[in-house]
Amino acid sequence: MTSAGDLAGALLALGLQALAGAAVWLDRRRAGGAQRLACALTLSGAVLGLFCSIDGLIRGLSGTLTLSGRLPIGALRLGADPLSWAFLLPIFAVPGLSAVFGLGYHARADHPRGRILDSWMAALAASMGLVVLSRGAAPFLLAWEAMEVSGYFVAAGEHGDPGIRRAGWVYLVAAHLSSLCLAALFALLLAHTGTTALSRTAFSALPATAAAAAFLLALAGFGLKAGLFPLHFWLPGAHAGAPSHASAVLSGAMLNVGLYGILRLTALLPAPQPWWGQCLLALGAASAAGGALFGLAQSDLKRSLAYSSMEHMGVAAMAAGLALLGAATGHPGWVALGVAAAVLHCWNHSLFKPLMFFGAGAVQRATGTRSLDRLGGLAGRMPATALAMAVGAGAAAALPPLNGFVGEWLLYLGGTRALTGSPTMPLAVPLALAALAFTGALALAGAVRIQAAVFLGRARTQDAGRATEAPAGLLLPMALAAGGCVALGSAAPLAGPLARVAETWRPGLVAEPLLGTALAWTSPAAAALVLLGTALALGSSAWLRRRGLRRGDTWACGYAGGGARAQTTATALSRSLVELFGGVLRVRMEGEPPGRRLWPGPSRIESVAPDIVLEHGMAPLWRRLNRILGHLRSFQRSRVQAYLAAAALTLAVLLLA
Repeated sequence: MTSAGDLAGALLALGLQALAGAAVWLDRRRAGGAQRLACALTLSGAVLGLFCSIDGLIRGLSGTLTLSGRLPIGALRLGADPLSWAFLLPIFAVPGLSAVFGLGYHARADHPRGRILDSWMAALAASMGLVVLSRGAAPFLLAWEAMEVSGYFVAAGEHGDPGIRRAGWVYLVAAHLSSLCLAALFALLLAHTGTTALSRTAFSALPATAAAAAFLLALAGFGLKAGLFPLHFWLPGAHAGAPSHASAVLSGAMLNVGLYGILRLTALLPAPQPWWGQCLLALGAASAAGGALFGLAQSDLKRSLAYSSMEHMGVAAMAAGLALLGAATGHPGWVALGVAAAVLHCWNHSLFKPLMFFGAGAVQRATGTRSLDRLGGLAGRMPATALAMAVGAGAAAALPPLNGFVGEWLLYLGGTRALTGSPTMPLAVPLALAALAFTGALALAGAVRIQAAVFLGRARTQDAGRATEAPAGLLLPMALAAGGCVALGSAAPLAGPLARVAETWRPGLVAEPLLGTALAWTSPAAAALVLLGTALALGSSAWLRRRGLRRGDTWACGYAGGGARAQTTATALSRSLVELFGGVLRVRMEGEPPGRRLWPGPSRIESVAPDIVLEHGMAPLWRRLNRILGHLRSFQRSRVQAYLAAAALTLAVLLLA
């Protein structure tokens, strides 16, 4: 079945999102009328795009659109299939929610330069959609570069902060590396096949060695965008430094584009080798475990959430690796469960991670800080925000009946099937399952840590003690995202659409019976767990009312008057785990320690957990390269005669060669 109508509707929706970027400049006053118009256009595009994507996914529509031209890298080919529709869903949904959140969080009256950020966010949303719809090198590379540039200006929107400027440059370096890898991928395809079309026919002509090289280039280029370890070095700073509604788009939508690229290219490459899947499984396991572990060591709320994004992209990459391993070894069940788990976990991540970033923005707006050690006691002052973030934290920790559990459940099923159903099962599978279990334990610890440090206990600062609930404009997108986390916890109706995605990824596969059986239990189980939780909550509340409640100060180890300062901080909550993995985390203490005088003055010490890849890998490499290239600056400042002599010498060498 063709998708001409839905494809045209999706392109129109992307056009509305791009038009929103121009609309913010219509009103140069600080009243915000242009911002509301841009939000309306973004929402219109989101609704239209979601309708077309859902319709195309349910009906399994596919189609292409070719615009002939004289571009050196081929014609403009656009198209859509169930895999495209699946990844278009968060590209339309997350910017729509973020636009509504931005009206109250980043209002034009308070941020007159916010129109620049809004215009780049609109360009980012439109370019992400074009990447997913591209079917040739010309539109793909153009849309990819537009996405990279837009992402830079979104991540570095608050460029007045030196730390944010540094994070923006790191992002830009990673973006250029990603673009170079993908340009080399298309050059390889052109050299061996004479075409740059993203089609199975074109890729089928690749020889085995070229296919392996194409896989490695795709893994590097798309892995950089997905934030897979050790290619994640740009992610924590970029996501933490951007405004919260921008962080939601970067995490909930843009990271998914990297995983889409991995799935798209591995679907096209001929005769996948088993080591491809094992490599992807290993990278996913390292990303998931590393993201969860490094998130526990952070004292900044948004930086902890950024590492959590790395963790969940790792989980999705493990699922894609299982599917690729199944395709290489002839196990269709692994393929069906792996592709479905990868796509479903991306959907889930695009709901609970924007929800958590929205909550972090509401908390920062109310208290003026993102430091976990300076928050606390906000549950009584911001109950709606606390409830929404509890839903997001539970989903991120894969707690049933929330949506984060279902994607990981499919991955566990696929891994268990691989353990029991193949006598030649690779070692990467049990190691990945062990890493997934380890990640789940750390994710639960991280969720408890964030909720306890931010919302429980007593306020640690005066600003936290004066916090008030977020306005309705901020709570509405949080409520919609939380509702989606609850609704997708029952994934049985998604078996058909997910099966169509898996069957698109591997033609000839019959996935719906297996996925239907795997997801059939989720609806009654989710309902039973919700009823059980409600009954326990009501029963506990009634029991406490009968016994009466006594309120008192936090226990301070026998010291009177300790108050809020005697509470356990977020750093202390995770200290045992951080010390256990101290050799990996390399946490250091910064600040002014107390002096050795009899009555020392006030002091402040803070634990800092740097990113080991950036601080101990990329930064030293960059400094060494800068020193080497510095020796060439003398040529740049030479006289004209030196330039002419160098040109003549180069010409002579070329002629002699």
